[in-house]
Amino acid sequence: MTIGEFASATATKVETVRYCEKIGLLPPPVRAAANYRASP
Repeated sequence: MTIGEFASATATKVETVRYCEKIGLLPPPVRAAANYRASP
């Protein structure tokens, strides 16, 4: 799931998701080899 898909699924903006990760409300995403977010 990309950050855009996650934001759409939760009715938020990408910036909100990144902010929540930054302040610790969401765990950091699992990353694939190319540093893309991996699907859960």
